[in-house]
Amino acid sequence: MSKGAPFPGTAPLQRLLGALAGALAGCAWRPWKNALIQWYLRRYRISPEDLKECAEPDPLAYKSFDAFFTRALKSGVRIPPGDPRSITSPVDGVLDCFGTAQGEQLLQAKGISYTISELLGDPRQAAAFRNGLYMTLYLAPGDYHRVHLPIRSRPQTLRYLPGRLFSVQPSSVARRPRLYSCNERLAALFDTAAGRMALVMVGALCVGRISVNYPGFEQGMPRRAASYDISSPAATWERCHEFGVFHMGSCVILLFEPGSIYWQEQLKQGERVRMASPLGKLRPEKDPFPSTSKTLPH
Repeated sequence: MSKGAPFPGTAPLQRLLGALAGALAGCAWRPWKNALIQWYLRRYRISPEDLKECAEPDPLAYKSFDAFFTRALKSGVRIPPGDPRSITSPVDGVLDCFGTAQGEQLLQAKGISYTISELLGDPRQAAAFRNGLYMTLYLAPGDYHRVHLPIRSRPQTLRYLPGRLFSVQPSSVARRPRLYSCNERLAALFDTAAGRMALVMVGALCVGRISVNYPGFEQGMPRRAASYDISSPAATWERCHEFGVFHMGSCVILLFEPGSIYWQEQLKQGERVRMASPLGKLRPEKDPFPSTSKTLPH
């Protein structure tokens, strides 16, 4: 397979599988949805203790499997660090690759890399993140699947990039070159105290849709290549603001400009993190509450 070639073959089947999974997950027929939820609880060993933080802790009270899968947390159960310079985890998941980009290259797995331009779908926007900081977080099927902002942010652009729906489990990531930049994904760019930040939600096998908490996209992004300006009306979203939802699981990739933040020294690949837990900090010279906004290329 050549480096620039798309993955062959399975897109129509993946689309059909995703559509079928979405339809079955959204079915509200009580015997079906209860059986599916109970199977899911057993399969991924989710206990009542694991659901105590949920706004609705009774799994069978949800109207469909999708409603349970995308369950929300109770207000106030995840308190971010008091230090406004802290960069927090956007999700509950496993910390995968993280570090500093080598020019445009991001590490996918040992011996496998991909480029920022491929990931974001726009070389102009990618230029800001050359030699910057990155992190990949994997959401297992049993995890909480809402995505939050790691830092106080002003939304700028959304870009939906159609693609494949390969699994993003570690075994697939380790054997498929350019997996993250070939899968369906949503790339969101923000202005922050750290400068520009990208948050990329990468779809995977059986993902029914990706929804965003922005007017017009709450029920899911249109599945076609398109860019959207979300900078108006002007808004500042606080750290841990709920940004989007995966309807079935996947991963999130964060990108920051070079020299803007640093990751905590004690972080280890493969460790579990929880939404709102600290991952890094703004550099000392950065103002955590900036008063001006930059303009990102659209």
